[in-house]
Amino acid sequence: MPAEVRVAAAYERPARWTALVLCLLIGLWTAGPAAAQDEEEGAAPAPAPEAVETAPVIIDGETFFAVRGAVSFTAEERAEEIVGRIVDVADRDLDGLARVVVRRSEFGPAVYADGTQITVVTEADAELEGFTPDLIADILAEEITKAIALYRAGRSEAGVQRSILFALGWSAAFVVFILSLIGLRRFMRGRAEARMQVWLTDLEHETGRIVDASALLAAQRLFFRGVMILIAIVATYYYIARVLSEFAYTSTFASVLLDTLAAPLIALGAAAIAQIPDLLTLLIIILITRYLLKILRLFFQNIENGVFVLRNFEPDWVWPTYRIVRTVMILCAIIVSYPYIPGSGSDAFKGMTILLGVLVSIGSNSVASNLLAGLVVIYKRSVNIGDRIRVGEVIGDVERVSLLETQIRSLKNEMVSLPNSTLLSSQVTNFT
Repeated sequence: MPAEVRVAAAYERPARWTALVLCLLIGLWTAGPAAAQDEEEGAAPAPAPEAVETAPVIIDGETFFAVRGAVSFTAEERAEEIVGRIVDVADRDLDGLARVVVRRSEFGPAVYADGTQITVVTEADAELEGFTPDLIADILAEEITKAIALYRAGRSEAGVQRSILFALGWSAAFVVFILSLIGLRRFMRGRAEARMQVWLTDLEHETGRIVDASALLAAQRLFFRGVMILIAIVATYYYIARVLSEFAYTSTFASVLLDTLAAPLIALGAAAIAQIPDLLTLLIIILITRYLLKILRLFFQNIENGVFVLRNFEPDWVWPTYRIVRTVMILCAIIVSYPYIPGSGSDAFKGMTILLGVLVSIGSNSVASNLLAGLVVIYKRSVNIGDRIRVGEVIGDVERVSLLETQIRSLKNEMVSLPNSTLLSSQVTNFT
């Protein structure tokens, strides 16, 4: 072989291999996105099957089975027709026993009761339930037999007498419950209200009459009265529904009443159970705060009695300082408890909180100014109890200095109450 041919062959082999490698890389690069696209298309979820419309067969408030519908015959219409046929068969002989059998028909096994066709089990029904048509027909025959038996038992003479006895029992239980509720109300208006009044009076004294005991007591009475009325209304509603459910002729209406009442009550019960951990946390915070407040009061009592001596701390500052520290501790407890209050995360609760804050800020300008002025008057000691002072045209002896007002007994034995902001902004002459 000539040298030129050998050189050409030597250069031709690497060229072939290079072209082959390039073709392979190009094929892989183009096949990758296509494969990924095919994979994504293959991984796409299959469309979910459409939900099949069904309707329950309800007789005298009790559900026995459900049936599906068709394009020209809805589930509700089919259920109503089945209920009408069962009721027609049951009304023929209230004291007899129904004969329910399964027979073959053109569209599938049919259920007959005393010679009347009640329903037919189709292949679509079997496909929905996941059983054979014959098995579903046997199950429906048992349920139809039970429905006819219960229908006749509730309307027979013995059934009516039994319903009357149960209704009388519910009536007696309702009367006992209402009498117990009245007794509880009297107890709340007696001992419990007296204890609450004593506690609120002490609270009014400790807060310097910022808290009105009579107003809180009236609010407490209104609250308990509303709770009692609400309990009585719910009990009456439930009593009427239970009495109506004992009679076959009104049991359907009673089931509607019970379902209407049970749905919100179950929702409230589930919400209350879910809030139990937060309520326990609130209880722990309240107990700890109450214990700390007792320790705080004991500490200031010891300061007043001289057990603890604080340098440059005047005796007149003891209880005003106690009230200030007590208010700060209560506010801190409220801030810590806020996330655990049921419903604190809802938009309605937040809106009410903002509205309450705006109302308090608008209506408490004078209260805040008097409160700050009272702090200045107390801690500056410009006026003390027993001093004879003159504020404007008022001359008298100081009998009481609180955070909001100062009471002066004039020379004519008149009790004059001056807001602390007036006392701070006016010229005060202290003759003492």
